Amino acid sequence: MTAYYLVVEPHRSLRPVRHVPTPDVIAAEFRPGPVGRVLLPGPLIGFVAAPDPERARNPIGSCLLACLGGPLGVFAGPVVITGFNPATDVALSTTDRIGPLTFGQADLIAGLVDAIRTAVEGFASGRGSSWDRSVRVHAASVTDGGRLTSPTWLPGYAPAGVA
Repeated sequence: MTAYYLVVEPHRSLRPVRHVPTPDVIAAEFRPGPVGRVLLPGPLIGFVAAPDPERARNPIGSCLLACLGGPLGVFAGPVVITGFNPATDVALSTTDRIGPLTFGQADLIAGLVDAIRTAVEGFASGRGSSWDRSVRVHAASVTDGGRLTSPTWLPGYAPAGVA
């Protein structure tokens, strides 16, 4: 899959985007509203919307973040996954380290989204019955009114009154 970043929409679709991810490009995915980041292990970073009961909950995106090593959270609105440049200068901010996904990363994430969708729909994903059951339980908690998770705010894109 050729994509510079991927968007998991609340209605379960995966949208590859062929545009270099920058803070402004990522923020445009969430308008109106602030953008938060979810740090993931390895060379990936996730972006999510501010907790907003008016936004559609995103069970597939929430499960994806957890499967990629992020928090077991409840997120609404789109979930965006980009690459993360592990710069040697740790003084650089997260926004300076956003990068495009590699082909391998995009394919891995697309396959994981397919497996999550399959498990949520009640079918065997091929990853084992325990994994499928865990994904279904978490997706149900997202859909059934779990408390929305507050992310770490992207500098310059936080809600009013939040540093």
